[in-house]
Amino acid sequence: MAALPSYLFFFLLLVGPLVLIHEFGHFAVAKLCGIKVVRFSFGFGPRLIGFRHGETDYRISLLPLGGYVKMAGDNPAEALLPGDEGRGYLEAPAWKRGLVAVAGPAMNLVLPVLVFFCIAAFTHHEGISPTVGAIMPGSPAEQSGMLAGDRVLSIDGKPIQVFEDLRDRISENANGALRIVVEREGQQVALSMVPQWIEESDDLETSRRPVIGIRPIASPATIGLLDPRSIAAKAGLQTFDRIVQVGGVAIDDQLQLQRALAHAKAAGGPVEVRALRGKALGYRGLGPGLPTLVNVSLPADTGAGLPYGIDGADLFIRWVIPGSPAARVGLRVGDRLLALDGAALRSWWGLEELLRKEQQTPIHLTVQSPGGQPHVVTLAQALLDLGESPITGIEVKALGLGLLHEGEPLVPTDQATPRDWVFPALKLVPASMTLGQAAEKSFSATWEIIRKEVLGILRIFQGRVSVKKLGGPIMIADVARQAAANGWQAFLFMMTLVSVNLGLVNLLPVPVLDGGHIVTALVETVQRKPLSRRAYELTNAFGLALLLALMVFVLVNDIVQKRGPGFSP
Repeated sequence: MAALPSYLFFFLLLVGPLVLIHEFGHFAVAKLCGIKVVRFSFGFGPRLIGFRHGETDYRISLLPLGGYVKMAGDNPAEALLPGDEGRGYLEAPAWKRGLVAVAGPAMNLVLPVLVFFCIAAFTHHEGISPTVGAIMPGSPAEQSGMLAGDRVLSIDGKPIQVFEDLRDRISENANGALRIVVEREGQQVALSMVPQWIEESDDLETSRRPVIGIRPIASPATIGLLDPRSIAAKAGLQTFDRIVQVGGVAIDDQLQLQRALAHAKAAGGPVEVRALRGKALGYRGLGPGLPTLVNVSLPADTGAGLPYGIDGADLFIRWVIPGSPAARVGLRVGDRLLALDGAALRSWWGLEELLRKEQQTPIHLTVQSPGGQPHVVTLAQALLDLGESPITGIEVKALGLGLLHEGEPLVPTDQATPRDWVFPALKLVPASMTLGQAAEKSFSATWEIIRKEVLGILRIFQGRVSVKKLGGPIMIADVARQAAANGWQAFLFMMTLVSVNLGLVNLLPVPVLDGGHIVTALVETVQRKPLSRRAYELTNAFGLALLLALMVFVLVNDIVQKRGPGFSP
């Protein structure tokens, strides 16, 4: 419990501004509508400290789990004080009460726009370099002649600063031919390609978007050795070693490795190689152990074929899930996949795309074991249990062969994140942004958060997201603490997520929430008369009971899910 003060601090640091801006929305619009505001409180319960200005008492209360604005005449059981007639909340026209109710959630939905705009307009930016790291076999990019290592300069005459710009430019001309200019070995090369549409699925939705088939991250400089008699194997290198240096030159990715090995072979003579070697992956992404450094000297290679017998590890099998279709046909760690249904495989990425189309149709894989001959196995994808989704809390089952590749996680969990030494680091470049672009980015980013949050709420009601993922103040404090540890920008981003969530939840049509007040105002507008006092009392009692039940549920959920001090590292 020693961590409790820090949890409370970060909870207040995150939630405090959101509550204040929410209640300020109610306060400001109530004032504009001529409604008397009696009290503006951060927190609930007894008053701790505060001050009075004009007719309003501004206070901090004992329980910092929210806040409220108390308006004159907002309780039908209380009579208005002398002099407040005509300024009570329930006396106001329905449209005014609707505006007051909307104002709080609206402020929470506007806040992310302002935060994103300030970050975009007034801070230094870096983005992923628009250099092609990998190309999907058979994609528009490959068919046009684009190569790994190309740097994209422009699309349809519009300059590309960072890799993230590519998606925007491609979406603008999704069904037409793109005119792309790339820089290749100091020369500009013009290419033309038509995007293809793909389906992407996550835990919340399936969507379609146009792509050209490129990724910014290159294949790691991890090697595969099929011939145990090769120069590299005899020198002591092993499949899945990560090469970090060739002849004293640092190696970041597979493209650099291929160039360095080809240069060393052409130069003749021995070459010194340094590699990192980790333990085999554990099931469900337990991860490689701490890598050890391996130093070898490769003698001159005068033969044909791959330099020193070194292949990339991209199509070598890293892990076979026990009991899976791949395990049943005898596939083993270290085997290399050569072809699918007779068509040569060029990357694991390409294999995954082909398997998406095959579904449960039997396929024929050509495989070669180290020191063996190519052979064909017949198998079909099956539903594999991938465990619980960290997003939805629902058990995940997906079609697959049961192969894990190059250290990628079986499911994206905290425990299954690839280690830094396995993959090359993304190259970052400076990025500039005009005020207009900053405004556009801030609105689009906020809209995407709102859209995803609404979808998440709908999925909870549909049962597609487990209620175990609901959290209360303990979870909020926990994520606030973790976000703060990652820097102020991460903390502000988490604040925008919580702000949107707060705004949307308050818009739910539940009595005592803002959404309930909005529905009441609409009903009274339609029927042209106010609800009876009895109706107000019943709906408020129901809404309050529902809200208290929800608060108890999320608190218990926080404890059951082991969130908060005493549970988190």
